[in-house]
Amino acid sequence: MSVRALQPPVLSLFVPGVPVGKGSFRGFAYRAKKTGRAGVAITNDNPKTRGCEATIAKFAHVAMAGRSLVEGPLVVALEFHLPRPTGHHTPATRRRTAKWRPLPDALPDCDKLARAALDALTTVVYADDGQVVRIEATKVYAERAPGLALVVARALREQASAWEAGDEVQATRPKNPEGREGRRP
Repeated sequence: MSVRALQPPVLSLFVPGVPVGKGSFRGFAYRAKKTGRAGVAITNDNPKTRGCEATIAKFAHVAMAGRSLVEGPLVVALEFHLPRPTGHHTPATRRRTAKWRPLPDALPDCDKLARAALDALTTVVYADDGQVVRIEATKVYAERAPGLALVVARALREQASAWEAGDEVQATRPKNPEGREGRRP
């Protein structure tokens, strides 16, 4: 796991347990019986997400050891250690099975795993996951125990965009095929 930052990592830990993705959100229209007002209830279609996020938040809370929330732009590296499928361990299986893969290229999606982890760290490590300017997320098969290895670090100044660094960015309009500047007639 590589996080390039000038400062040492703000947080580095391993959370044991099978990682669970955030899942998709579904909305259901409803009408309140007493008032008759219409509304929309939004639910997550993965019921295991809440427990996984709570576990990540608990481990992060202990690792933060009473420190205040981190401010400023952050870089987060996530490495999800997923359990191997049954029969995936032996070298003989690798030779005879077309389904054997060196990396987990099936569900859960890497982006949904990252969303769950980032949401779990919100209000524990940082105030809002909007502070994260770079995410490095990887899925691998667990060598020992499944879980999540994560590192949170402050972002480098060089990683910020030009407007954050205070540099002026001049936009240039491309020339049209006739070679004239501006709009086409």
